[in-house]
Amino acid sequence: MARQELIAENDALKKENQLLRIKIQILEAKLEAAGLSENKYEDLSLTKAFEAFSFKGRIPYGMKTRSFNCFHRAGYATIGGFKGKTIDDLLNVRNAGIDSCALIVVVLEHYGISVAFPDIRGQAARKVLERIPLLREDCVFLK
Repeated sequence: MARQELIAENDALKKENQLLRIKIQILEAKLEAAGLSENKYEDLSLTKAFEAFSFKGRIPYGMKTRSFNCFHRAGYATIGGFKGKTIDDLLNVRNAGIDSCALIVVVLEHYGISVAFPDIRGQAARKVLERIPLLREDCVFLK
């Protein structure tokens, strides 16, 4: 008799598990439709993100490496570390110039993370904005 009770309980738990999975899928679909889903790339390492693209042409030699190094040394280990950052935060990173900031903005955009441009009074922030479209054209994402 105890065996039959355990089997019945096991079957009930399996059905409940299936119902919960369906509810989770429905909630995830609702979150995605509302634009509130989690970014699946937040835990992607900065190294892998920089390995996933190359340039077509007009980009100075070594720019990709310099950009990676300055943000990695500043403690940005994953793409998710940039979440909620502004362009001023990026420009304040040691050795991060206009091209490096524009490049990281393009890479982050590819992975669904946006950088805020709250106040475009600064000349450097305006130059970053001007540089972004050129880098978008030249970046080829491999993955």
